[in-house]
Amino acid sequence: MGIQVRPAESAEEREAVYRLVHDAYVASGWITSRPDSRLVHYGRMNEIPETTVLVAREDGLLAGTCSLTRDGPGGLHVDEDFHPEADLVRREGRRLAASWRIATAEGHRAGSRVIKALLWANVEFWRKYGIETCLMTFAPEHEAVYRRLLHCKTIAKVEATRSLSKPLVLMRFDWEDCPAYWQSGKHSYDIRV
Repeated sequence: MGIQVRPAESAEEREAVYRLVHDAYVASGWITSRPDSRLVHYGRMNEIPETTVLVAREDGLLAGTCSLTRDGPGGLHVDEDFHPEADLVRREGRRLAASWRIATAEGHRAGSRVIKALLWANVEFWRKYGIETCLMTFAPEHEAVYRRLLHCKTIAKVEATRSLSKPLVLMRFDWEDCPAYWQSGKHSYDIRV
């Protein structure tokens, strides 16, 4: 069956995303386990119409997630910790979005198939909405990976965020710097954005 990536379609799927993100953040040491085993990260962003919560399923089971938000009246998740930097990018007048909350389920963290499918979904989303620049936040240990894969550039760092007491880097993806591999649109995943 392979990997399918599509928008979350129900409240139950969103709840599964919150549990998956909780488990991934606990496994990475970003948070301690919570009694309800859920993490609604950047909660207000989940409710605005510019946000798309993607789910990746492999053989029908939830394997990963990623959220994408087009800039608009509700802003972006990066405004919480990097508002001045986000506003500098906004002043460039580019079509702007943010990609956030990328996480994989246990059993899918060691390999790259699910992450690669989610990255392809990001690229398809950017193409669909004419996104010229996308802002993303990552743990510093993932910075080199996104620099290599998507030619992202680091534009800011914080030692702790408002919601997590861990360092975070703000990275910028610009469509014109996107490697030809991703711009080709040639992939073997079932992606709907």
